[in-house]
Amino acid sequence: MKVDCKTIAPCRTRMIVKAEADETRADFDEIIGYYLKGSRIPGFRIGKAPLAAVEQHYRKEIDADVRSRLVGKFSRLALTEAKIEMVSIVNLSD
Repeated sequence: MKVDCKTIAPCRTRMIVKAEADETRADFDEIIGYYLKGSRIPGFRIGKAPLAAVEQHYRKEIDADVRSRLVGKFSRLALTEAKIEMVSIVNLSD
């Protein structure tokens, strides 16, 4: 993980956090596993659909869950690493 901090105003800091694929793979695999176990896709028994079908059917939900988890995880790590006390998040983008 790489963190770049830039002071915008006396009370605002812009943080850019870049994470490598190997750092995010475990979280992605855990979420995919959750969807594999509980997937309800027509033509397959519950939890028995192949990975490709689950990824295609639940693409938006998986993407949202992965982003949510990774933003929370890496924002906490970045704040700790940069030794910044956060009051609130103003703008958040990926």
